Amino acid sequence: MNSTWSKTAIDNHNIALLGRVNLMNLFGKFTGERRLFEIEALAGVGWLYYYNHNDAYDTDAWSLKTGLNFNFNVGKKKAWTIQIKPALVYNLSGIGYESYRGQTNPGSLSRNSASMELGAGIVYHFKNSNGTHYFKAARLYDQAEVDALNDKVNDLRNELREQKDKLRDCHEKNARLRQDLQDCRNSKPKAEAANNGFEAVVSFRQGSSTIDATQMASVERMANYLKQNSSAKVVLKGYASPEGSKSWNKKLAQKRADKVKNVLVKNYGISADRIKAEGQGVGSIFSNPDWNRVTICNAE
Repeated sequence: MNSTWSKTAIDNHNIALLGRVNLMNLFGKFTGERRLFEIEALAGVGWLYYYNHNDAYDTDAWSLKTGLNFNFNVGKKKAWTIQIKPALVYNLSGIGYESYRGQTNPGSLSRNSASMELGAGIVYHFKNSNGTHYFKAARLYDQAEVDALNDKVNDLRNELREQKDKLRDCHEKNARLRQDLQDCRNSKPKAEAANNGFEAVVSFRQGSSTIDATQMASVERMANYLKQNSSAKVVLKGYASPEGSKSWNKKLAQKRADKVKNVLVKNYGISADRIKAEGQGVGSIFSNPDWNRVTICNAE
């Protein structure tokens, strides 16, 4: 600051405590991020120190600084700010500011007590905890809403834990079934006499004609019987439980018999002319209706 005809390189300095207000956010709505151009108002009090006052001694005084910051926020993330900062610094004490005309500074907010200041600068804003280089508008929650969200999170965690337990049980069951199937395949086939006493049952889910992995052992038993008895033939009779219409159950029963036949032909190489597939509609073999969703294989 150079406001007198002092003999020193620096006439005086001012150290101030300043407060800033973003006028764009004060009179406009905060958008959640910095604008390209913003204006800040600033003001504060400080300590003004004069060097070589009246060619005799140094002195100090209270000061008031007011001004504006013209901010240009640049960069993709607006991490940099270029500032132009005009300001006025007032000597409030009336000491140490006699003009060259011999007039005493009254120590007021008059033009005779003020010095003009013009500054410029570049500011870098470090990234903060919200992942940006500036403040964001926070959403406020009441405690009841927070408690409800925490309860929901805990419920979801418990549900996830239960689902993981169920998934682990399914994996274990699947591993046991695979082992049972492998043991069945590795066991030495037992030849069965070709007579009308042979019987095997394949069960199905409601409304489905897909053979579950748990039923493949029964299908393989049929295949082994036909392979060990090359002249034997079998009849596959498909049944359905009473849900649904009569025509639908008739078709479903036929599909179940055909499905078992297709697996015997394609997977085990059994000749199709040795297998007869018949759909019987709704079954009444078992007292429990759900048990009648089956295909029964009998030697012909």
